[in-house]
Amino acid sequence: MFYKAEDVRELFNILNAHNINYILTKNISDELPDKLKIGKDIDLIIHPNDYDKFKTLLADFGYRKITHPHGKEVGWIFMYGAHENIFLRHATNSLIVDAYAELCTKSIVMNAWLPLDRIIQESVWADKVWDAENQWWIMDDENMIIYLITRSVFEKNKFTEAYIREIDKRMRFLVSPDARRKLEKVFFKFTNTLLKMVSKGKYKEILTAYLMFTDY
Repeated sequence: MFYKAEDVRELFNILNAHNINYILTKNISDELPDKLKIGKDIDLIIHPNDYDKFKTLLADFGYRKITHPHGKEVGWIFMYGAHENIFLRHATNSLIVDAYAELCTKSIVMNAWLPLDRIIQESVWADKVWDAENQWWIMDDENMIIYLITRSVFEKNKFTEAYIREIDKRMRFLVSPDARRKLEKVFFKFTNTLLKMVSKGKYKEILTAYLMFTDY
């Protein structure tokens, strides 16, 4: 069972009509608008300047806050100025939105969220892309591949087949100096090793190699 495409589109119509500065962070396997399974959520980042406005706006349109599985209510902490993430569910169509005010990653050693480096945050907003076909804002390919790699290592602790397909589609964007500079803000001296392993498709070996890396 899937959510109705018109309900998904209505969410973005609301955001667009009220000039919310947002980005759909990912749309793995083109789930949106008509292949999102019931129970799954839509991932958004909302510019910090619009975060409070966004929460008030969605409340006016029937969205209610529910317990986030990785939120403060269940013991997670938000470090270095990261805003608390929120889960919002629509009262009638049950659509779920997972919203953040910045791109974050999980700590490997504790239940904590940490914002990615300022360089990445600024680039995400400066380089966001308007998807004219779907009428929503998405992340540019360079920042998307960095986000997918980071999320695979720190949040999922593995590279899923779906993520690998999305990374492989954007492989050419990793060759830019800017991409390397951003990755170095996350992976530091492991970046060279990471780039080589990704280019060779050694996804199953990356997490172990990262955890065992000592040449800092």
